[in-house]
Amino acid sequence: KRIPLIAFNIATLYLLSFFGLFFGQGLFDMSWQGVGVFIIHFLVILFVDDFFFYIIHRTFHENKYLHQKIHSIHHKANQPFPLDFIYAHPIEWLSGYAGAFAGVLILFLFSPVNVYAFWAWGIFRSLHELDIHSGVRSKIGKYIPLFATAEHHDFHHLRSKGNYASTLMLWDWIMGTHLKKSK
Repeated sequence: KRIPLIAFNIATLYLLSFFGLFFGQGLFDMSWQGVGVFIIHFLVILFVDDFFFYIIHRTFHENKYLHQKIHSIHHKANQPFPLDFIYAHPIEWLSGYAGAFAGVLILFLFSPVNVYAFWAWGIFRSLHELDIHSGVRSKIGKYIPLFATAEHHDFHHLRSKGNYASTLMLWDWIMGTHLKKSK
C-alpha cells in the first residue's frame, strides 16, 4: 500500500535532481579541492540540513493542522520498512530537503560548493535514513557521538513526539526534546 507514494516521491526526486543539476550547475565545483574543503563542505551541509530538518519535523508535530493533514501519513507506517523515510506527504518530504539547499547557499556565499561533498552528504543521509527506518538496531551509529540511531527514531514513532532529530541527536538535547526510553 505504501509503494505508490514512495514511487511518486522517488520520481519527483529524479525530476527535481535533473532540473536542479541543469539550472544549479553554477553552484557546484567539479574539481577536487582537497580533503579540507571536502570535510568542511560536507559538515556544513550536514549541520545546516539536520538543523532545518529538526525545525521542520518538530513543526509538523506541534502544529495540529500540519500533523493531521501532512505528517500523519509518515506515522501510518507502523511496521518498519527502510523506504519509509520517503513514505511521506510530498510537501513534507520536499520540505525536509530545504536544509540541504540552505547549506549549499551558505557555502556558495564563499565559493562554489564541492560537488563531491554534496554527493557524499546525499549518500550518507540516504543510508542513515534507511538505517533509522529499518527496524533493526543500529550497529555502527551507536559508536558515533551525537548520532541518532534507529532506536532513537523508533522511540519517536512510538511516542509520536520528541526525538525529532534525524541525524544528530544534538538538536534534541539543545532544544529539550530528547526522550529517554524508560527501563
